[in-house]
Amino acid sequence: MPVRIRLSRPPGHTKLTTHFHIVAIDGRKRRDAKPLEILGIYDPNLKSRVNTSRPWKVEDALRPRAAPPPDRRVEWSVDRIKYWLGVGAQPSKTVVELLEKANVIPKRPQPQRAPTMADLPPKHLQTPQPPSSSPFHLHHRDPPPWLHHDIIIARMIILPLRLDIGYRIVNMYH
Repeated sequence: MPVRIRLSRPPGHTKLTTHFHIVAIDGRKRRDAKPLEILGIYDPNLKSRVNTSRPWKVEDALRPRAAPPPDRRVEWSVDRIKYWLGVGAQPSKTVVELLEKANVIPKRPQPQRAPTMADLPPKHLQTPQPPSSSPFHLHHRDPPPWLHHDIIIARMIILPLRLDIGYRIVNMYH
C-alpha cells in the first residue's frame, strides 16, 4: 500500500473559505477519501482579521494589512510527519515545499541550468581577441585542405568535356 502525505480538502468548505488537511492516505484513494491519519492543517488564504464591529470606511481598504504570522498558516505534528516519512510515505510536491520552508526536511538542491545568451556579458564589455596571423581572419575561415585538390580535378576532367560540347566556361574560382 503506497502511503502518500498530501493535502485533502475537508468536507463542507467552499472555494472562498478553503483550507486543507495534511493527511497520510493510501495513494490510490481519491483526494477527499478517509485518511489513515490527519497530520495537520494548511490555510493558504489566511489573512489578518478585520474588525467588523465598526462600519467599513475607504481608509480601511487603503491601509496595508499585516502579513499573517507564518506559524498560523500551517499547524501540524512534526513527529508524526517524520514517522510517516520514516516508514516510506511519499509527500506530494506541495507538501514537500511546505516541509522545506519549515526546515522539517532538507531543501532539495536546485538543478543547474545551461547558460543562455542572456548570461553572457554584452559585446562592448567583452575583451577583444587579438587578430590571428591568417589572412582569412577578417571575413571567412581558412579554406578546407581538400578544396585545392577538387579544383584541379574539375579543371582536368569537367572543363574539357564542357568545352567539347560548346559551352562557354567562366572560371569561377580565380
